[in-house]
Amino acid sequence: MIVISIIFSILSIKAIFSGFSNVEMQEYCIKYGSEQIGRIAYYLNKLRFGSLVIWIVGLWIANYLKNKNIKSSKLIKILSITLLIITQLLPLGYTIFIKYGG
Repeated sequence: MIVISIIFSILSIKAIFSGFSNVEMQEYCIKYGSEQIGRIAYYLNKLRFGSLVIWIVGLWIANYLKNKNIKSSKLIKILSITLLIITQLLPLGYTIFIKYGG
């Protein structure tokens, strides 16, 4: 479990800090048909990868606190999972809204 978490953390950090590519940004602008909408989609996609790191660290902290018998570990685990779900669904919801609803 820890090895998989470390691999996901490394991949997420690499995706975030690989820099903001102008070529990739232009692909989003072309895909969404507008520069402003494409930029928002691009940044939401970067946020999606960044949330994985926060989620993994949150679970590590929650498991550490659970081993120390601290009752706030369950709250931290719930908050980190909630944050993950929100940040993973936000880009999807934005894409659906722009493509079909807006």
